[in-house]
Parts: sequence; structure tokens; C-alpha cells
Amino acid sequence: MRVLEKDVDMLSVSYIGKPPQPRKFKLRFRDGSFRTVNVDQIKRVDSVTPNGHPNFVYYCYSEVDDRIVDYELRYFVKEMRWELYRVYE
Repeated sequence: MRVLEKDVDMLSVSYIGKPPQPRKFKLRFRDGSFRTVNVDQIKRVDSVTPNGHPNFVYYCYSEVDDRIVDYELRYFVKEMRWELYRVYE
């Protein structure tokens, strides 16, 4: 099992009183190339509060190269940072 945990450049939409909604993100590969992935569906959003700091975990899926890919996007509110998290088997 392999875990991918990567910072990503994110385009999101924010509404007053609600967590930000991810729309698309850019991934950088080892060879230096970039790829943009649209967030097709958000299945669920969990609010996690470690040490009193709110964070959000988005369970999403997208169609990439004619395949459906499940992944998590994590938003760290205090750091204003997005991270992609995926487990490969």
C-alpha cells in the first residue's frame, strides 16, 4: 500500500459561514509537468478540530483518463493550505 500526500494549488469557492468548496486543483509530477484535475463530486465533508484549530476533509471523486478516482482533499484553515491525500493498493 502506498500513500500519496501532496500540497496542491487549489481553486475553490467560499461562501459566508460555510467551508470552502474545492473546484479544481493542479498537481505537479516528478518530471516537472503539471496537470489540472476538476473536482467532479464531493461525497462528504468532515470537520476536524485538532488542538482547537478547525480543518476540513473532503471525500471526492473525479474522472481522470476515463477512470473514476477516489481521493481526499484536506484544508488546513490556520495555514490556508490544501493537501491531496490518496491511498493506493
